[in-house]
Amino acid sequence: MAWYRCGGGREGTAAAGDVLTGKTFTNANDVNIAGAMPNRGAWTSGTSGNGNVAIPAGYHNGSGYVSGAGAYNKGVSDADGRANGSSVNYQSGYNAGVAATKQGNAGAGDVLSGKTFTNASGVNIAGAMANMGSGLSNARHVAVDNDYAYVYPSANGYYNTDSVIRVARGNVDIPHATTIKIRQVRVGSEGPYIAIYIDVYVDGSLRQSFQTNSVAWYDNHDWEYALSI
Repeated sequence: MAWYRCGGGREGTAAAGDVLTGKTFTNANDVNIAGAMPNRGAWTSGTSGNGNVAIPAGYHNGSGYVSGAGAYNKGVSDADGRANGSSVNYQSGYNAGVAATKQGNAGAGDVLSGKTFTNASGVNIAGAMANMGSGLSNARHVAVDNDYAYVYPSANGYYNTDSVIRVARGNVDIPHATTIKIRQVRVGSEGPYIAIYIDVYVDGSLRQSFQTNSVAWYDNHDWEYALSI
C-alpha cells in the first residue's frame, strides 16, 4: 500500500527575510509568501574618518564596495595639522622630510615662465625666464668680420632652433671691401708740378673721387681726405 502526504507538499524552512522582495515562496507553514529581503545590488559607501561603515542588510550582488579614500584623506589632513604639534619626534621627522624634498639652487630667472619649481627656499615657485622659442625678436646689434657674424639678442630668455632674430640694417657692422684706384696723373706743362686723380670703390661701386692739389713733383707731400663709406 502506498502512502501520500496531504496538504499540497508544503515544506521548507525559509522565512520572508530569506527571500528577495518581489519574490514569493512556500514553506511548511504557508504558501505564496512574499519575500522581504532588500535587494541592495551594487551598493557602495565610503569612509570619512577612523569610524566603521555599517553594511545594510540585504542582498549584495558583489559589485559594491566601501571606499577608503575618506579615511586616507582624513589621516593626511590630521598629519599635516600635527606638523607643528607637541610631538617632538613627529615634528622632527616631518620637518626632516620636508627639508629633504626642498633642494636646488635655481632661481625664477632660470626656469621658463609658465613653469614651476622647488628650491631650498620654497616650493611651487613660478619661473620668470622669457620663452623666445618659436618666435621673432629683434637683435640689439650684429657685427660681422671676415669669418663670422655675431648676433647680440635684445633680451634675455630661452632660444631654440625655431627662434628667429632679425636686425635693422643700420645696426649691422659689415666690413667693406675698399679699393683705391689712381685714375690719372697729370704733370704741369708750365713747370715741375704734378696732380693725381683718385677714385675710391667700395664693394665694387664708385663712392668718391679726389683730385690732389698741384704740387712740385720733387717735394715730399701728404694728402688727407675724408672718405664716406
